[in-house]
Order: sequence, then structure tokens, then C-alpha cells
Amino acid sequence: MREVTFAVPALRERPVLGTSCCATSAEAAINQEFWMLGGVEDCAVDLERGRVWVRYDPGQTSPERLSAALAEIGYPATGVAVPDASR
Repeated sequence: MREVTFAVPALRERPVLGTSCCATSAEAAINQEFWMLGGVEDCAVDLERGRVWVRYDPGQTSPERLSAALAEIGYPATGVAVPDASR
């Protein structure tokens, strides 16, 4: 397993997606998107700091695919904040 943390400034600006009748939290949307992508063991969303931490299987996904998944749901990553290649 490997870990990566993305800088996602839009999390601070938009912690909720959708309209009032069918809104969902950014955390729920990101968790669902990563679950559908596959290869993600765990993730955490820090709305206050605008960060998304992910533990993933490099045999099934990559930081590039994870970043693209974030952008697809309206939370583009501005970069990898803290890559961890030691695992």
C-alpha cells in the first residue's frame, strides 16, 4: 500500500455538493468516487485544510487516477501535498 495527500482548495470553499434538497457532503462524494474507482483502502477528507489523504494499492490505481477522480466530481487537486513512497 502507498499513501498520498492531495491539496484540494475547493474543499474549503464548497464542503457540500448539490442543492438543499439533495445535497451531499464532500467527504461522502469523495469516498463514493474512490470506492467506484477501486484500489483505495482508506481515505480521509480535511475540509479545514483542504486536503485529501488516500491509502491505495499501486497495482490497482495511481495518484494520477485519484487526482482525475477528484476533478471529475468538482474537486480538482492543485498538486500532491505529501507523497509517501516509503510504503
